Amino acid sequence: LLGLQLTLFSVLGLVALSGVVVNDSIVLLGFINARVTPQMSRRELSFTIEDCVCRRLRPVLLNAVTTVIGVLPIVMETSLQAQLVIPMAMSLAAGLTTTTFIVLLQLPAFFSIYHVMTHSTPDDEPLAPPGVTMAATHEPSGNGKPGEDQEAWDREPGIAVEQEHIGTG
Repeated sequence: LLGLQLTLFSVLGLVALSGVVVNDSIVLLGFINARVTPQMSRRELSFTIEDCVCRRLRPVLLNAVTTVIGVLPIVMETSLQAQLVIPMAMSLAAGLTTTTFIVLLQLPAFFSIYHVMTHSTPDDEPLAPPGVTMAATHEPSGNGKPGEDQEAWDREPGIAVEQEHIGTG
């Protein structure tokens, strides 16, 4: 990046970067985890995560911006002594700029996927339109007549939609 070599100081900058990223992630995930319950539907989960990211946006951005502004004087220094630490400051500033967006965008998405996979959440929308119920039935094999091939009919479960009939009088 910018013609700078990978040095011991730039690796130390990456170590410092990992600490800042973990801190930002803990701030965001701790806030999300405190407000999410296992019984939430997917829609409620989505709204809760969005609200938590909006509420923690300022602390995460302030942490990143103040760190980047703090290392800018080192990056702009032209003295011979500063040439040793410029790779560290650049790796910290560039990495923090990139990972801040990853923390704010991808981390909540991964949390949502993880939560849906590990908790059984009720669906907000039914699988069938109103007035239609899902009933377990059997689909016949062969010619489609259940009387002729009863064993195949019993072995092959399927799902059919049955219309609820509402009495009109």
